[in-house]
Amino acid sequence: MTHAWGNPSLVRSGTTTAIAVRSQDNSLYYYWKRDQDAGWSGDQVEQDGVITSDASMARDSTATAIVVRDSANGLRYYRNLHGTQRWFMTPVAPSGSIGVADPQLANDGTTSSIVSQAPNGEVTFWWKPNTTGSWTPVIIEWPNLVGRPALSRDTRASRIVAMYNDLTKIKYYRSFHGQNWQGAYIYLH
Repeated sequence: MTHAWGNPSLVRSGTTTAIAVRSQDNSLYYYWKRDQDAGWSGDQVEQDGVITSDASMARDSTATAIVVRDSANGLRYYRNLHGTQRWFMTPVAPSGSIGVADPQLANDGTTSSIVSQAPNGEVTFWWKPNTTGSWTPVIIEWPNLVGRPALSRDTRASRIVAMYNDLTKIKYYRSFHGQNWQGAYIYLH
């Protein structure tokens, strides 16, 4: 029997709920249930020993995507078109480029975005149109942030937030698509 390891990722789109989770063998599983289904369906997305982070997932009307850190500290993006059983994997960042913070994924329906942190603390934002193209990296900050950055994306802008290394403030970044990133501090009380 396979056991879950770490924290699952949960998304809801339309009438479908989906979950991605890492197993104790460092494989990746995906489960889904439509409202009208009697039970859950599932797939093994990646084999044992490949991933070492919790999954982050996004779902839109045509596809589900999952991002994880692999066992060589690279960044992997998986995408499945609804109604098909095949998951396509795209390497986003090479081996050794991702630190211990789990990557985060967001999708606005046309573009996917990932935020990750390198071993040296560098925070990188990656983006790519959902159906074509390659991943474009943008370095957001180095090396003043710690922990796992959080990410959101809508049709107008992307936003990143992360804890500053002195632990007294949070750094908030926003970029209207196609424009430079702007940052601001939020001080903790």
